[in-house]
Amino acid sequence: MYKATQVIADYLDAEGIKYSVNESERASSVGVRFQCDNLPSIGVIFFSNSDDNDVSARAFSLVHVPEDKVSSMPATLNELNKSFRFAKFVLDEDNDVNLEFDIPLKTPNVGEVAYEILQYMVQIGDHAYPLLMKALQS
Repeated sequence: MYKATQVIADYLDAEGIKYSVNESERASSVGVRFQCDNLPSIGVIFFSNSDDNDVSARAFSLVHVPEDKVSSMPATLNELNKSFRFAKFVLDEDNDVNLEFDIPLKTPNVGEVAYEILQYMVQIGDHAYPLLMKALQS
């Protein structure tokens, strides 16, 4: 497991948060899932692919966008991206809306910062979900 991933796992342990770990030759990840008020649930995964603090946080598939709605979704994603500092909503090649966040490389305590980002992403995802659903229904 890469150093930053281990630090995140250790911090989550200290906070009593359950998580899963996945390792491959190229990267390691720590994943957490939470129930929300609006969004049925959100899974946040922290990826690292080096022993530096090179960590990205991703919440995949907040919603799936049917092909006939793809052209109207970028306007909603742009509004969300303007509303939330540092967070980024993207429409991927599978027509899923993902929430992305990157941790700065010079972060002194990557575990603490990842925990803060985790809370932030859960709140943002839950807040954005009704707006994304409204865009899908229009």
